[in-house]
Amino acid sequence: MFSRKSTIIATVFIAFMYLVPVSVFAAGNGTLMVIAQDTSKKQIAAPIYVDNELRGTGKVTLTLPAKKHKVKFGDMEGYGIVSPRSGKKNVLVKAGKTTTVKGTYQAATGTHTASGTYTWNSTKGKITFNITTSDFVCDGLEVGTKTRKGVTVTSTTMTWTIDDDTTWSRSSGTSGDIVGTWTASESETGNSWTLTFNADGTMSATGNIVKCSDDEGSDSNPSTYSSHWSSGYYVELEYSSNTATSVSVTGTGITGSLSLPYTGNGVWEKDDIFIGTTYPTGLPYTYTFSITDTTGTWTATSTVSCFQEKFATNLSPTGTVSGTPTFSWTDINDSSATYGVDLQDSSGNRLLTYDDISGTSIVYSGATLTSGMTYNYFVSVQSSSACSNGDSYAQGSFTYQ
Repeated sequence: MFSRKSTIIATVFIAFMYLVPVSVFAAGNGTLMVIAQDTSKKQIAAPIYVDNELRGTGKVTLTLPAKKHKVKFGDMEGYGIVSPRSGKKNVLVKAGKTTTVKGTYQAATGTHTASGTYTWNSTKGKITFNITTSDFVCDGLEVGTKTRKGVTVTSTTMTWTIDDDTTWSRSSGTSGDIVGTWTASESETGNSWTLTFNADGTMSATGNIVKCSDDEGSDSNPSTYSSHWSSGYYVELEYSSNTATSVSVTGTGITGSLSLPYTGNGVWEKDDIFIGTTYPTGLPYTYTFSITDTTGTWTATSTVSCFQEKFATNLSPTGTVSGTPTFSWTDINDSSATYGVDLQDSSGNRLLTYDDISGTSIVYSGATLTSGMTYNYFVSVQSSSACSNGDSYAQGSFTYQ
């Protein structure tokens, strides 16, 4: 059936098959080399993940199918990833080729600086940072846009308590005016910072970082927030980026796809997605953000898991008030609940915010109130056993005399 020539060829081919590694014949395979290094290009023992699987530390060499693979450089104590900034990279492995990917880490401790611009919205109590340069690895402002909410500014203190609990101080200033040089420190880590806001809208920050906080990286972007007002239940959508060109969202309360308005300084947001007047059903709600930026168009999700159903009631003070006001209310009959008070003047400027109150009253401790002015305030339920991350708002008002 076979000629002598064909038999010899077949015999040689079979022998060759046994002698040569199978991978040589796998024309669909390539080599991926992944290296973790510090800024001096010295290899360090950081964990390396490929396609969501830990493959080793420091350096790994893998034979993989010729296609795109996901590389992730994991956390390493005392260091932060600086390239790729997210710690993640999609890599195309080509057949018969070696593809090399390097992740660069920087020591987190020491003195770090950042600079850029800012906007201060006294009505909403919100600072928006647009950071253009930064060498912080952790516990500091990174390049990009960041918003801090729930900010209260007095003549000597500045607090923000929604994103994290930080109190800053300065020697003197004007209540409600953020311009000046502020300092803060953290006893748990020993870290300290100096933050300067200039009148021309520029800012700078310096940090002496002793240790990275354990909760570093807990902020989410994009983000969703739930709220309950007298008019109904709402969801707020937000995405922060100084490279995005458009952001659209789909999800509950949205017909089709919603294009998020750009509100400036890298922030895309809408805070009045109406869900209804009765407690929402079908939770959790997942919102899908379609983001177009310099890398292309990609998606990310954020979830609303609950709404704060109950309101604080019997708010006081009301009518005409003199002396030092005491804010009080009736609780929601939940021993784990915490409350907040937000005071605004007649123009809607936020004057003072109290957060994480476990009781049902707090004495006003802010600047002297103006005689004859009507003040509005909100008492919020900030957390409860039923919902740990949604707010309800009850409104009161009084006229100071």
